[in-house]
Order: sequence, then structure tokens, then C-alpha cells
Amino acid sequence: LDASRHPRIMHAHEDYTEVVLITEGSSNYLIDHRQYAVEKGNLLVYNPGIVHDEVAREGAEMETWCVAVGGMRMPGIRENALLPDDKGCVFRADALFDQMSSLCEIMFQLLSGQYVGAATYCHGLLLSFLTMALAVAGHQDQSLIASEEEESALGTRVKRYIDAHFRE
Repeated sequence: LDASRHPRIMHAHEDYTEVVLITEGSSNYLIDHRQYAVEKGNLLVYNPGIVHDEVAREGAEMETWCVAVGGMRMPGIRENALLPDDKGCVFRADALFDQMSSLCEIMFQLLSGQYVGAATYCHGLLLSFLTMALAVAGHQDQSLIASEEEESALGTRVKRYIDAHFRE
């Protein structure tokens, strides 16, 4: 990604979870006010309201698959979230990486080719992808935190308020 051609700002999604699979490269991402070292094979899960920015550092080339999913109701988890909020955001896909990447490739081909029934096929593939994402996150006790710069509780609340109301 060329950050100068694709300017981004920190943002959050309120109505859906974003799941990102890093397929090439490495960089540092800022997720929920923490810096994470991400690399090929990492799976990132941004539940609704998690402030993040995906732009790679200058000179770093990244390739990713990104899936946004709304309308989820997982038992014991808030609406539209894939994982419990205390589970973390960055995980190693390890043995499931190749299969998850293949599912994303197939979904992309079906949707970009405008095949009849593509949405129905992709729904099934998406369920498989999400099941694998849950398995990946379930086998890891913590997310991969590169740098824990904990901020004060008041500072974090102020940032979240500004992020949620910046358009006002």
C-alpha cells in the first residue's frame, strides 16, 4: 500500500466485525490504542467499536484479505462481535492459514465474477472462514502484543468518546 495514495485515519465500525488475514509482508498496526507487530499468517479481528488503522509503515508492502461481517449473534458475546472483548485482536492462523486464504480467494473470485448464486456460495464459505477464525482465536490465550503502552483510564475514555463523536 502506498499511504500517500490511500490516506486513512483511525476509525471504528459500529455495526460489524472486520476480520483481516495478512497474506504477505509485515508492519506495525495501531489497534485499540496499542501497537501490534503483524506479519504474514496473522489474523486480526476488529469487533465493533475497536479503533484501528490498517495502513502499513512506509516502504512495507502488505497483502491482506479483509472480510466484514454484520448481523452476528454469538452466544454470550455482544451483538455483531465475533469474539469476547477481552480475547484480543491479533492471532497466528498457523495450520489454518492456507485454508483461510483459499476461502477468501474463492469468495473474491465468485463475487468479482458476478456468478449466478455467488452470494449463496459465499455465505457458506464465509461460515467456514469464521469457524476457522474462532478456532484460531480459541487456541491462543492472548493476542500478540508488540508494545503495551497502557494509557490512563481517563485518557482512554476521552479517546473513545472523541472517536465515537468526531463528526459532531
